[in-house]
Formats: sequence, structure tokens, C-alpha cells
Amino acid sequence: MPSTLTSLPLLTLPSVVLPGATLTLTVDGELARRTIETARQEADGRLAVTASGRAEVGSIVVLASVPDVGNLPNGDSVAIVQIETRARIVERIDGDLPMVGVEPITDAATTSIVEAAVRELRATLDVVAELRRSRRLPEILRTVKEPGALADAVAIWAELESDDLGRILHAVEVGDRIDAILAWARRHLAELQVAETIRNDVSEGMDQHQREFLLRQQLAAIRKELGEDDDDVTDQYREQLAALRAPEAVRSFVAKELDRFERMSAQSPEHSWIRTWLDRIFELPWGLVSGDTLDLDAAQGQLDRDHYGLDDVKDRIIEFLATRKLRHDRGLDRAARDSYDDDGLGGSEAREGSASDRAWPDPRPHGPTGHPDEPTGGGHDEDSASDRAWRPSRPGSSEGTPAEPTGGTDDRHGARDGSASDRAWRESRPNGSTDAPAKRAGGVRSENGAIITLVGPPGVGKTSLGESIARAMGREFVRVALGGIRDEAEIRGHRRTYVGAQPGRIVRALQEAGTMNPVVLLDEVDKLSAGGWSGDPTAALLEVLDPAQNHTFRDHYLEVDL
Repeated sequence: MPSTLTSLPLLTLPSVVLPGATLTLTVDGELARRTIETARQEADGRLAVTASGRAEVGSIVVLASVPDVGNLPNGDSVAIVQIETRARIVERIDGDLPMVGVEPITDAATTSIVEAAVRELRATLDVVAELRRSRRLPEILRTVKEPGALADAVAIWAELESDDLGRILHAVEVGDRIDAILAWARRHLAELQVAETIRNDVSEGMDQHQREFLLRQQLAAIRKELGEDDDDVTDQYREQLAALRAPEAVRSFVAKELDRFERMSAQSPEHSWIRTWLDRIFELPWGLVSGDTLDLDAAQGQLDRDHYGLDDVKDRIIEFLATRKLRHDRGLDRAARDSYDDDGLGGSEAREGSASDRAWPDPRPHGPTGHPDEPTGGGHDEDSASDRAWRPSRPGSSEGTPAEPTGGTDDRHGARDGSASDRAWRESRPNGSTDAPAKRAGGVRSENGAIITLVGPPGVGKTSLGESIARAMGREFVRVALGGIRDEAEIRGHRRTYVGAQPGRIVRALQEAGTMNPVVLLDEVDKLSAGGWSGDPTAALLEVLDPAQNHTFRDHYLEVDL
């Protein structure tokens, strides 16, 4: 190409083009059509191309050739334009068509600095091509050898913004052009690496989910072949619900949870929570109660066989059983029996709410001087607190929650006849009245039972006495160790929303006993840790021990009344 071309038609395009590009232009204007015709007829098919709309002297344009023109099937005229090189406008020629005189710009020889930049550019573009999985970019790197042409070809391939293309077009020096493309390549590589990292993370997550889904599908198929699929589990739960001997409120609540379990996806975390909860519900001995053996002579014999001495303690226990026998004979505990609210052995508080209620031999040489039918909380009582601690509370007592009336004793060897219970009842009524009270002090119904507290040093037989009482009454025995407990949830249970939630120790004691009315020994209650950030377990025991509340004890995990 000559060093200076004059009288070249000037074609204006809407966007910047660089040397090395090949365009297919739709010739839809009269000016563009005449410009291309003039180039083919008078300028050997060559023309100048600009995107600025104005061509001033000194402006950078590109020189192009028009090897072919034609028509599309719809009748539009098109032209093939090949961009060849940069040029600088040296003059403007006035006429019917925009004409300019141009001087082509040739690339200078490369320096060592430019060559180093080209090597870095090629290395960066290799990684870009790999991350973008491009086929065209490796071909450009392999076929284009000149640094300036390489920069133009990469800019065309990258489809840069118009402003970036304009800066590269006006970068006449090859080094400036390479630096501009290298800066873009570095930025683009960083973006691709971040996108690749995110894509890999997402892909790994999707692969993991797909793997879990396939494994769960296979597991479901295996369970179906083994007859252990969720439908069978739901059917088993419904059969257990039909046979459940629980109150209607409990059955209704279990039915709602079972409906939720049936509708819920097996992949949901709550699915396993509800299943564990249902297992706990059905493992409880709903409706299973042990019948009381209220034979006082047999009870005395059982206590004598199990323990030597401890006559005062045995007398107090026989009084307790005599009271129960009298209540049973008079039909006062029928309502308690129907609601599984039979009396047992508590190991935490005195039945009147007083810590001084003892069932242990009096340390004085002559034993207690008081009479067993005296009230424990009256202000006119002349006996000491240790004497009163052995005696049952009666209606009219000034202390807290009244306990059951107790029977008297005939001798220290346990010999009793049928009148012992009657005398105990008459002595416990004001003025010797034998009428059964409908209610006791404080509005507590008479069917609520008493709680015996055993106090003494380690090794004297407190736990074994509880076992003896259970054997004498024909009930199951379960021991609940409370020493060191400092979390209120250990008594009432954890909420189901917590990981690893489980019922409290009271519910687990019922499950272990296999009946709803076992003799429960709350052991080491004096070693509870009171207060703290996790609640006060001593306060939680109120619902367990208070006869006005424990007939509807509600565990936080089960959320139903027991």
C-alpha cells in the first residue's frame, strides 16, 4: 500500500472497528451506497472508516477494502468490508462525498520490554482461554505473531466496550496497545477465577444434593423391598394409636402429630423429630397401673425382713399404708385411681412443705414424746420440731399443703388389726368425727396423696426402705438420682426444637418402671444445684411434688399431660 493515499471516500460506522476485523454491512442509506460505489470504482475498492462522525485532520481512522457487494434474499444490499490498518488524516477534501487524505501508520519494531509484556499477555490469555473454554482464542494465539496485530485481534475477540476499543485504536505505539490489552486480561482473569470458584462450590453442592437424592431413592427402594418404608411406619403408628389407652386429649394431640408426620418429606429435619417424639409417646405405659396390696401385716413382715430395727421408721410407714387402706375402703381414692394419680414415694420435700418432716429414728434415748395424731403445724403444739416431723398433717393444720391422714400403731412390732386404720382416721378428724371430708384445707381434693421424706446420713438404708415400700405395696420401684442436677430441663424435659432433646427424668422413670403409678424415689434431693442460667431444678420439682399440680404433670418434650 502506498505511504500516502489521497481522495479516499470516508465511511462512518456506528461503532469502533480495529484492524483485522471483517464486517458484513447492510447498505441502507444513499450516502453509504454512494461511498461504497465510489470506493470500488475510483479507489481500487479502498476507503477510510471512522466511528467518530467527524473526521478532523490528525484523527486516527482505519483503512479498509470492499472485496464484494451483493443483495440479500429480502432485497437489502450488503457489502463485505475488511479492516486493514490504522491511518492518520492529513487533509480533508470537499465535495459531494466526504473524502480525506490519509497517511498509513505502520507498527514500530518491538523492544525487549514489549516482548516481555507479550509473553505475559500470552500466558495470561492461555489461562483465560482455559477458564472460558474458548476455541477461538487459542487459535489467535497460535496464528498471530506480531504484537500489535495480536493486541487488535484479542480486543476484537473479547468484544470490548466502545470506549475501550477507542483507546486501543488510538494507541499507535505497540507497547501502549499491549499494556492496555494486558491490563484488561488481568482483570478478566481475576473475574473468571472468582466465577470459577463460585461455580465449583455450587457444582459441588449440587453434586452432593444429587448424590444424597440418589442415595435416598435407593434407600427408599431397599426399605420398600424389606417392608420398612414410611407408609408401613405410619400404619404401625396408627395401629399403636388405636390401641393407646391414653386420655382423649393426648390421643387427639398424637393424631395431629401423626398427620404432620405423614405429610412431611423424609428429607425434612422435623420428620425425624416427630418420629422420635411418637416413639417416646408410644413407649410410655399409658393406662398400665399396679394394683395396691394394702395388707398391713404383710407390709410389716416385709419391712421386718428387709431391715433390722428402725422401729419408728417402720411405724410411720405402716401408718402411711393404714391411711391408704382406709381411704381405699371408704372409696376416697377412686378418682385418683382413674387418673393414674396414686400416691407413691417421693424423695424431695416433706409432704407439708416443711424440710423438718423426718421418717428416721429419733436420736433421743426415750424416743418422741408426742402423740402421732397431733398436728404438725399448730402454734399451740408443745412438742419439739423433731417430734412433729414424724407426724402426718391433718385438715386444719397451719402448715403448707396438707398431707394424708395417717393411721396409728398398736405396738412396735407391727401387730395391727382392722381397727387400727379406723382409729387413725378418727383421730385425724376434728372432734373424732368419722365423716369423710370432701375437701381438705386449701381446696385440695382429698384424693391427693402424701409424700414421705427420708432423711439421714449415707448408708443407713433410705433407698432400701423405698424398695421395701414398693414391694409391700406390690408396685414397681424406680430411683431417680438428682445429685448435682443444675438444669431445670432435667426435670421437665427439653423443648423438641433443641438438638438431642429428650424427656425429663420423671417421664423416663415412668418409662423405665413400665407403669404409670410406680414408687418413685427422688434420691439426693438435697444435692440439687439451685439457680443459674439454665433454670432452677428445685423450683421445677414443685410441679412434681405438689399434690394440687402433679396429677397433670406436663413434660416440655412430650407437651401432653401425664
